[in-house]
Amino acid sequence: MLARAAAVFIALVVTLFSTRATAHHHIGCANNTKTTETVTGRIMQIDWENPHVHIHLDSVAAVDAGDWIVEMQAAYILPREGLPRTAFNVGDTIQVVLWRAKDGSRQGFTKSITLNDGRTFAFNIAELQCPS
Repeated sequence: MLARAAAVFIALVVTLFSTRATAHHHIGCANNTKTTETVTGRIMQIDWENPHVHIHLDSVAAVDAGDWIVEMQAAYILPREGLPRTAFNVGDTIQVVLWRAKDGSRQGFTKSITLNDGRTFAFNIAELQCPS
C-alpha cells in the first residue's frame, strides 16, 4: 500500500512539473530579440494580471504611429524589480524599449521602461532565444 501511494505521489509531482515547463514560452519565439525598438506613447489601458502584464499605448511617433500592445513580465515579478502597480497609470506617457513581434505587428516584449518622472526600469530576461 505504501509503495502504491509513493508511486501515485511521484507521478503527480512529475505531471505537475512537466506541465509547467512545457507551458512556458520563450520571448524569442514570438519576438525579434536581435534588435530593439523604442516606442513612446500614452497609456490607454493596463492589464495587470498573470501570466504577463500588458500595456496598451497610443504612439504618435512619425514611424509606426498607432496602438501598441506592450507585454511585460509577470505581475508578481514587477514589484520585485522595483516597479509597483502604482508606478504608472492610464494617461501617463511612457517610453518602452522592446523586442518587436516577428510578424511586424505593433506589439512586443519590454526590455526596459522609462516613466513620466524619468525613472527607468530594465528587466533581466533569461529566455530570449527560441529553442529549436
